[in-house]
Amino acid sequence: MDVYNLIIETTRRCNLKCEHCLRGPAQPINMNLELMKEALDQIGNISSVTFSGGESSLPSGLKTINFFLDCYPDFNDFYIVTNAKQKREKFVSTMARAYNMLSDPEITAIDISKDSYHDVSDSQ
Repeated sequence: MDVYNLIIETTRRCNLKCEHCLRGPAQPINMNLELMKEALDQIGNISSVTFSGGESSLPSGLKTINFFLDCYPDFNDFYIVTNAKQKREKFVSTMARAYNMLSDPEITAIDISKDSYHDVSDSQ
């Protein structure tokens, strides 16, 4: 099976409590990596990957992204939105790793949501 756009919710954890969040309140839940591996084993080609959350730049989100990159190193592009409030070095190195694996990096995007109206949460 070929997939045009695979969306991976890396974690339900978040370091903010935004009233407008489409995902609802943060939860202490991470992607089940065994389940993700089983799903990836069913896929032939992936064109685009969207890393979603919660907040994918948190350690739990980065763990999921790196696991995906280990399992599936051949895809065209990716998209991610982050608040980039913490773990910037690890986030940047993971994004660089993903970018360097791409076959079509021209349409890859990393959006940083700058939301100065909310405090950092302790629900990571």
